[in-house]
Amino acid sequence: CASTNLSFLYFLEAEHQQAEKYADIAVKADRYNARALVNKGNCMFMNDEFERAKEVYLEAIGVSADCLEAIYNLGLVNMHIGKYQEALLAFDKLHSITHLNCEVMWQLGDIHEKLGNHEKAHEWFSLLVTSPKGRPT
Repeated sequence: CASTNLSFLYFLEAEHQQAEKYADIAVKADRYNARALVNKGNCMFMNDEFERAKEVYLEAIGVSADCLEAIYNLGLVNMHIGKYQEALLAFDKLHSITHLNCEVMWQLGDIHEKLGNHEKAHEWFSLLVTSPKGRPT
């Protein structure tokens, strides 16, 4: 849907009011469009509506269980509101799907560090550094 794409583009340009306008249009046009829901959640996140953003990301995952953006952003919003165990679940799920994704491994290490699991954090950060995808070329 064009509204979904416009919302995403406006979001990238940091024009959040326009992004929200088109996200609303896209969600109204198709409530089962996971990408439109993620865009809506992103706008809510930027407006400091973290609990509402979380609900919308969960809705997007309900629509499309493999929507990587929704799972990743759910992890981020949970970290932002201090729900580290819930964030850990999201990033663990992402890791099981994406395997050696640098951003996911970094988030897992960061969460474990915040939880005081320094040994586990070290494992994730070491994996990140030694992974072929983690090394700069």
